[in-house]
Amino acid sequence: HGEAPLPVRLELVLPRQRVERRLPVSVVVQTISGVPPLVAHALIRDDSRFVAAEQEVASHLTRIRLLEKELRTLLDNAPLIIFRLDPDTGQLSYLNRHAERLLRVPLDEALRTRDFIRRAHTDPGSSQAFDLAFAQARGGGRPAPYEARLRWFRSPADELVEIAVRSTVYPLLSDTGEVVAIEGILVDISAEHEARTRLVER
Repeated sequence: HGEAPLPVRLELVLPRQRVERRLPVSVVVQTISGVPPLVAHALIRDDSRFVAAEQEVASHLTRIRLLEKELRTLLDNAPLIIFRLDPDTGQLSYLNRHAERLLRVPLDEALRTRDFIRRAHTDPGSSQAFDLAFAQARGGGRPAPYEARLRWFRSPADELVEIAVRSTVYPLLSDTGEVVAIEGILVDISAEHEARTRLVER
């Protein structure tokens, strides 16, 4: 009807020895004027390679999503506190489910609380150790592990839970060496800490 032609994805059915083969094609139909009795011509392109590539990409994406789900499940159930921070603001962008169980804080509350990881370090010594580790990681270095005490309570009426942890903080680098995130792993060493305290008291 004189409109600009647009490609349309179709399938050609090709019977071969009683076996039906379907060939994906792109078809563009364009009008012809002044050449009677021709009205239009069609350009048909074999799209089988493109369709195969699209299917391969879709398959890769499906596998990536499954791997992400498996990895998230693994991290959530690991007996560790695992976190990720923005290197510029220090804002929490990821916290695994085990942290929710250990600190008894809902994940959504932790993620929206400013400086949550730093504020969870209870005493000045722990806070200073975290600040130093964060600064070194932000500069691309790998800070030495440190021990600290963590706790979080939502109101004075809540039961206070305090744990001793051994913390490892490190930078996450891009291919160009830029620090794109600060990650950390906190191991609960409360039982070990209590055992050492009893030993000293004896």
